[in-house]
Amino acid sequence: MAPGADWDMAAGVGGSVQAGAGAPPAPTFSVLDPTIPIPSNGSILLQAGNDEAPVIEVIAHESGTSIAGSIRHVTLSYWAWKADAPLAPGGYSVDVLGDFGTTASITVIEAMAIEPPPIASAPELSVAYTVVSLHSCRRWTGTELIEDASFAATEIGQPYVKPRLYSTAPPALVHQFLYALSMVDSGLRYHFPFSAAVQAGPYATQADEYCVRFEAMDLTMSAIHPYAELTPLCVPHGSLPDLAERNAEVSDSMLDRFVCHDPPPGLADRWCTVNRSCADLAPASRTIGNGCVLYGHTCLGEDLPDPPPPIVGGMTGGSAPPDVDPSTGGTQSTTMTMTTDPEDAMDRPRLVTSGCGCFIGAHRGGATTGAPWLFAFGMFLVVQRALRRR
Repeated sequence: MAPGADWDMAAGVGGSVQAGAGAPPAPTFSVLDPTIPIPSNGSILLQAGNDEAPVIEVIAHESGTSIAGSIRHVTLSYWAWKADAPLAPGGYSVDVLGDFGTTASITVIEAMAIEPPPIASAPELSVAYTVVSLHSCRRWTGTELIEDASFAATEIGQPYVKPRLYSTAPPALVHQFLYALSMVDSGLRYHFPFSAAVQAGPYATQADEYCVRFEAMDLTMSAIHPYAELTPLCVPHGSLPDLAERNAEVSDSMLDRFVCHDPPPGLADRWCTVNRSCADLAPASRTIGNGCVLYGHTCLGEDLPDPPPPIVGGMTGGSAPPDVDPSTGGTQSTTMTMTTDPEDAMDRPRLVTSGCGCFIGAHRGGATTGAPWLFAFGMFLVVQRALRRR
């Protein structure tokens, strides 16, 4: 098997790796941890969010000279730069060239034997819960109830193995390797720089124990080094609760009336308790604004609130203006009466406006009701007639 070839297979698919603070790969190439010293015969590890080889310039601080070297792809988003000749101990700047380049300062120390460092583990099992189904609140629009905010109703636990790795070797040696965890039951592999925070998972089903394989790859040759004492590394289910689907915890804040106007099925009693201050208000004072508009309906068995009265003629009320026949229907508009001016040789219509508050389609006493655009059209005709009289 070619060095490192196996490491690119199914790496990280469907799982999680937390290295350090668990940050995702950088959008551009960067030195992974410039605070870790580099052996003069070692490599500089870089990480990136794309597959293109970076262009690297390494410059010695003391002489200002550029150091010759080459970069090679290790696996996935990891690359390693190595000088053509051993570096002299001292300070160096690493410039990643390009539109989004980065610069880092590193320290080079004396050469050391690049061999797998001793690593120990204090493994533990953690559980993360994934939402299976949702509760949906409803919101009162003024005329109807519609689906609104949602939160977890049921969830299922999924186990993760945390190896909790540590080493007594110098950090400069430990970080000359990239590490991997393989989930025994699935073959998925997770790559990471050395970190005690890494974890592998989730495992799809509950089991008596959950196992991973641990191995290292050196940055210089990409040779894989298994750790027999850590393979397989298994953690028993132990005293962890059953990981079957369960009801999710619902906090009072999720049922606050300003977040959840009307509760999901099965949570009405809890919602009424959380929002019991609405009971102190008179029914007419329970509004959308104070979040209590549905309290009477949900908690006291009252009917849904009446929808607001329609707006007619610019006024609220249930009747139309007295000079308009409500049977004609329509929307609010402007009434315009067109008459003929006998002095106008062109027999142009003249527009007389009679204000607002009428209905499109209404016709009374010879007056024609039109949409607002008719008003603009009529004014155009008036201006045209005035210009011809000059």
